[in-house]
Formats: sequence, structure tokens, C-alpha cells
Amino acid sequence: MPMHLRFLTADSSDLSLLASRSSALQNLLRYIHQVQTLMAAEYQATQDLPSRFLGNIDETLAEHGDWTIAPALYHQVVTGHTLPEVKEWLVDELAERGHKRWDKIVSTSLSTLQKLTHSHLLPALERAALLLSRLYGLASYHSPSSSTPLGFSPPQIKSMLDTLAAINLAATRILSTTVGEVEGWTAFGGWVRGEIDRLATGESAGGEEEKEAITVPVARILEYIQGSLTASPLAQFFTPLDSAAAEAQTEALESTTTPLFESMAKALNSPDASNPFHKALPNIASLTAHLTTQAQAVSSGIADAEKRNVHFGNVVEVNVEIGRAHV
Repeated sequence: MPMHLRFLTADSSDLSLLASRSSALQNLLRYIHQVQTLMAAEYQATQDLPSRFLGNIDETLAEHGDWTIAPALYHQVVTGHTLPEVKEWLVDELAERGHKRWDKIVSTSLSTLQKLTHSHLLPALERAALLLSRLYGLASYHSPSSSTPLGFSPPQIKSMLDTLAAINLAATRILSTTVGEVEGWTAFGGWVRGEIDRLATGESAGGEEEKEAITVPVARILEYIQGSLTASPLAQFFTPLDSAAAEAQTEALESTTTPLFESMAKALNSPDASNPFHKALPNIASLTAHLTTQAQAVSSGIADAEKRNVHFGNVVEVNVEIGRAHV
């Protein structure tokens, strides 16, 4: 069966480059997926233990009135007055041991999340953009010629670059938000520890008022209580989507005609509350899954194109006479 391997003659100059860049891209995409999985796990770690602590005090406050923990702590910071239920929670339930656990898990997880984003995800995204730019150049060079198809087109690579830019924008926002979370927790956690010590020893808030006004970043503490304490701004990036939302998100990502980077900018800076696409778009897992789907389409196209470049001729019967050896 004669075979004509056309890719060895038609695309021999670009075959090695195409193979190396596409293979490196697949490795990078697997790396990006693993990093975002670790990032989601670290974010979840910052929520599990605090949610249990806060859930206990919310149940107690609900039994004795209409308070929840966030307004109660806000009231405590502003007025210096501590609700009896909150005092019991701080001194007896949370105490020094519970606060140390809380501080360790939040501080460690946020620091790890910051490192994963800054030192791993963002450099991987930049490297992936460089590889895609090489593939875009190859596709643009070969697209006018119908005799040397590569299996993918410049618009496909451009769409992947758009998705990559959207993920990069989300990752940059994650990094800046995480830095703010670290600063907010440092202020709030220090204040909580001081309140535990003060209430445990029975000291009056008035006696420390002047000292606290100088050393305690009240505005930062109040900001943390109003926002991150019960509703982390990182939730939009890492909270898993339910099956219906994930399916709708996938369909929206595949059918949207607006550049994804522009949609991401709107979703982060001025989201439309009535638009479920804006609400779910920052989810890192769905974005990386969409990028992987696009990359698989390109890889399948390359494989199919190379298969088409293998031509089989007509079957030729080869007769081989086997003679007996004579000595």
C-alpha cells in the first residue's frame, strides 16, 4: 500500500514549530487548570471555619432578637458597647484558641492564594498568550493557501486569545482583591483579639478609647465587617456554579458575539444585576473550561488536517518467489 505523506513536503518547515507550540500549549492549559483548582481550594478554606464560627453566633443572636453578627460587631466598633451574646461568644466560645485557628487558616490561605495568582497563574497566562501568538502567525501565513491547511484558522486563535485576556483580567482582579482581603483581615483579626483580651479581663472600653483611636484602623475594620466578613468579594471567582447555571454559562460563552474581554470588564466594573451572564462570567473554573474546549477544537483540527495529508494509493500485489536453497 503506497503512502504519500504530504505534510513532510508541503509543511516540513513549519511542522516542528507547529508540533512544539501545540504540545507546549496543551501542557500549559493543564497547568492553568491545576492552579485554578488549587486557588479554589484555598478560597474555600478561608470560608469553612469562619462560616462555622459566625453561624453559631448568628443562631444565638436570632434566638434573642433581630441581630446578626455583622451589625452587632459594627455596633461594637462604633459605640464600644458589646451585646451580652457577642461577649459570651467572644470570651467563652471563640476565645484565644478559636481566634488563633481562625487567624491561621485565613492568613495562610489568603497568602497562598496570593502566591498562586501572582507567581503561577499570571505567568502561565502570559506564556500561553505568547504560544497562541505564534500559532496565530502560522495560521495567518498559511490561511491564503488552500494547499497547506493547518487545521485551524486565525479567528479560532483570536477567540482563544480573547478568552485568555478575560482570564488574565479576572486573575488580576483576584490578586488585587486578595491583597485587600489580607489587609482587611489583619485589621479585623487584630481588633477581635484585642476585644477578646479586654472582655476576658473585664476592662472598660472607655479607658482604652484614646489608645485605640490611634492604633486601631477603625475605617478598615468597619469596611471588612460590612463586606468580607459575611460576603467575600472573591466569591464571584470561586463559588461553584450549579448545573443549570453552568450549562447556561457554557452556552452563553459559546454563542456570544461580544468580545469576552469587554464582557468581563463590564461584569467586574459595572455588572448588570439582571444579567445572569454577568453574574457567572468571572467564575475562573468556567472560563478555563471554555479555554480548554477551544484548545481541544484546535488540536482536533490539527490532527484531522494531518490525517488528510496522508494519501493512500492503489493496492499493489507484490509476488515474492520463495526458492528452496540448494547446497
